[in-house]
Amino acid sequence: MLSMILDRSDQNAPNQASRFTLHVRELKEKTLAADKKEDVRQTFTVDSPIPYELDSLVGKLQEDDTRKGQGKTGPIKGEWEGKLTRFISRLKAKIEDRRYGFMFQPPQAALGYDWLAAQMVGLLGSGKDNSGIKVVDFSEVPSDVLPVVAGTA
Repeated sequence: MLSMILDRSDQNAPNQASRFTLHVRELKEKTLAADKKEDVRQTFTVDSPIPYELDSLVGKLQEDDTRKGQGKTGPIKGEWEGKLTRFISRLKAKIEDRRYGFMFQPPQAALGYDWLAAQMVGLLGSGKDNSGIKVVDFSEVPSDVLPVVAGTA
């Protein structure tokens, strides 16, 4: 997700990437804790296929982008204030773009920890009912995200 949202030419790109990965990792850890997946929780990374609430991610980023700091005489500009605005705008644009619905608007069931594994077994599984060559049609996937989607599939 980060590779399709982050604008590397933005002077705040390192800050944006840092906050994004921090919050995604926190949200994934929250999912694992809620599902009592302590064994996975010990070894997962930000790239592990663990579901999380996208609205929560946007909320955390917006909170960072608007949080004021505290100075000696009162509120001052916060550490992250204003550094994430363009990143959040790009993220929201992708979320609202119907072409990216498969990534950013999944069914509620997709937030279950085991949902992806079940989908992969159904799609690519082998055995009596699922033998043979599998063809996955990526023709509806937007071209700017196709390399990432095809690379992870």
